[in-house]
Amino acid sequence: MQNLSTDLLALVTGPDTYRMVKVDDNFAGATVMQTSIDTSKIECDVEPIPGVGTQISTNYTCHCWALDSQQPIVCTDMGDMLLLDFNGAFKAYLPESPRGFQIDSIFPFMRGIIVAGENGWIWTFEQNQSDSHPYKKMHERIGEEESKDASLMLSNITSMAISNAEDCLFFLTLTNQLMKVNIALDGTDPEETNFEYVHEQFHEGPITGMDICMRK
Repeated sequence: MQNLSTDLLALVTGPDTYRMVKVDDNFAGATVMQTSIDTSKIECDVEPIPGVGTQISTNYTCHCWALDSQQPIVCTDMGDMLLLDFNGAFKAYLPESPRGFQIDSIFPFMRGIIVAGENGWIWTFEQNQSDSHPYKKMHERIGEEESKDASLMLSNITSMAISNAEDCLFFLTLTNQLMKVNIALDGTDPEETNFEYVHEQFHEGPITGMDICMRK
């Protein structure tokens, strides 16, 4: 939900589900403003995916409201990133979207946005003063090497939060691990990333039995 001047807006996304809603004063009611995202007028090249081509997915996996422009951004299971206007209508396809990799979470920071998902990989983007290229990529596939380390148990990133100093990203994975990684979002050269558990590894997988241990 986002408060824009005098308008209170709510955005709902999911598999084949999209609703931009204007909430009435005192929450007395609501008006649906948009029920779909029309991507038929994309003005940039979309990377084709085998078996899918350049079709834009309607399996919307996550969204956020950008801190800089206050505009919503919706992501899909095929790595599409869609910028919307204040009324919820399609505005632009982000040309450097991680097409072909599922996005499961998105989080805004002061200069741009962070997306993450498949394999525990992370992409960062900063705002760019261009209508055709509104965001440009800062980091690509952070965690690609670390995902090969079995001890880290990296898997799809389902939720994220960032420290107040915007130098440490905390995240949850599909295997219920709470982790963190240092990240450079101030435009400086990225330092070596270090993925680690916030506390320790949490149990992952089914529990098949339990017993009582008695000791003297």
